[in-house]
This record gives sequence, C-alpha cells and structure tokens, in this order.
Amino acid sequence: MGLELSHEILKRSKTCPGGVHLREDLSWYRRYLKDCFGCEVPEEEVNFEQFMGFLDIEHSLGLRGSDTWSRDGNEGQVVVKTLIGEILMERLPNEIPPLYLEFARSLQPSDYVLTFNYDVLLERALDAVGKPYRLFPTRYVDTEKFNEVIVMKMHGSIDWFDKSFYLQQLGKYKRLGCDSLPPDVVFNSRHDLGLSPLVNDKEAAEGPMKNIFRVRNIETLYKQRIQLHAQPVLLTPSINKALYVGPMRAFWNGLGQSGMYNFGMAIIGYSLPEHDDYA
Repeated sequence: MGLELSHEILKRSKTCPGGVHLREDLSWYRRYLKDCFGCEVPEEEVNFEQFMGFLDIEHSLGLRGSDTWSRDGNEGQVVVKTLIGEILMERLPNEIPPLYLEFARSLQPSDYVLTFNYDVLLERALDAVGKPYRLFPTRYVDTEKFNEVIVMKMHGSIDWFDKSFYLQQLGKYKRLGCDSLPPDVVFNSRHDLGLSPLVNDKEAAEGPMKNIFRVRNIETLYKQRIQLHAQPVLLTPSINKALYVGPMRAFWNGLGQSGMYNFGMAIIGYSLPEHDDYA
C-alpha cells in the first residue's frame, strides 16, 4: 500500500467515527517499539504494514480475550478497512481511463486476471465494454454458455460485504418473535445499494464465498461514514495477510499447478513488496 494512502488513513482517523480506537492502537504500537527495541518512532514514520501485522497477531491469538471485537478484527483493523474503502471510492475517476478500457477489450474468454487491487475500476471497465466476467474461480454449470473472463481479487474488494453476521442476527430476531428486521447499513439499508451475490453459480455458491455480496453503488454506502457499522471483505495491508485469507483461499487453491495449463503470463505493475512476500 502506498505511503499516501496510509498517511490519509491516519489523518482521517483523527476525526472519523471509531478512529479513536485506531489512534489508541497506534500509541500502543509506538510504545511497544520503544519498550522492546529502544526506538522512538514518530507517527508519520511508522511502517504501516508492520503496524497492521502487530494488530493481526493480537487479534489472531485472542490476546484481548472476551474484549475481542469481531471474528474479522478488532476495532482498529475494522476502521482501517472501511477507511480504505472510503478513500479509494472517492478517488475512482468519473470517467474510466482509456488504458483500462483497452485492457478490458483485449481480454479473452477464460483469461485469468489475478489482481491485488482493492478498487473496482477493472470491473467497471469490463462492464463498460460489455465483457462478460466472473469474480470466482469455478463454475459447475455449462461453462460454454458464459465465455467469461475470470477476475480473482486476491486481497478482496472495497465493494464486497459478508452477510453472515446479518443472517445470524435475523435468526435471533425470528427466535424472539420480532416482526422487524435487524438494523444493518448494508443488508437492511434505506438506500438502493445494488446488492448482488458475488457467486452466481448455484453449486459454487455453497462454498466459502456463499454469503459475500457485491455493493454496486458503493458511492452511496461509503458516504454514510460506516466505520464500525460495516466492513468490506478485504485483507488489510499487513505483513501477516495470510492469517486472514479466509474465503479468498479459494483463489489460491491449485495455483501451484495451474501454470501448466496456460500459454503465458503477464505481470503488470506489481512491485513485489516485502510485506507481500508470501505472494
């Protein structure tokens, strides 16, 4: 993740809902660096990926016990995810760049695009040129009917949201005999967010991504300042991403052998950053 984005996240955390939790986590991390390594690191010089990796270890090992915020991260991690979505949504261009449209047109059925980007510019380019695509690896229905490009977003996406918690709450409401629906800024919104299942193949939808939905109208969603109320399904910029690969594990399954079936591979703009050494 670029320094500009990490600095913007820390800047917004001073005023956004829930940002106080991220500020507390940052103070704790800087104190840890001082106590354990004897170095006083100014806030603007903190390595953001290492900071997030520190929070990942805390959450993954359950060091806060019953104070653990959610299965997907504690408050600071959740705030980072929603701020990433908010910032990238604001920076989406109003018009799709010609280079993206040209790239989308050049893709052929059964081409695989493996991307580490969180944004939705590629999907919007494919929609704009009328190129069929899917965002999951395998179809079990007749694939000849679809002729799709396969886009696998290895680190998730700012427009993906998991319905699992809402379904749990819905079950509780029904057991209690409540006629109303649980509050939820995504799945019980007063706005038309353009929700659609990520996986639209009946058999594939029984897998780990069955409860993930796309929000087509992300501009409307993120303008509500959704910190701590919803979080996109994405891996935070961290040295420990593999701890949270979750439903994205399906994207990696079999990749160690898939090269033998492809005629070529092109790498576009990937810098092999140290914090993504697993990739």
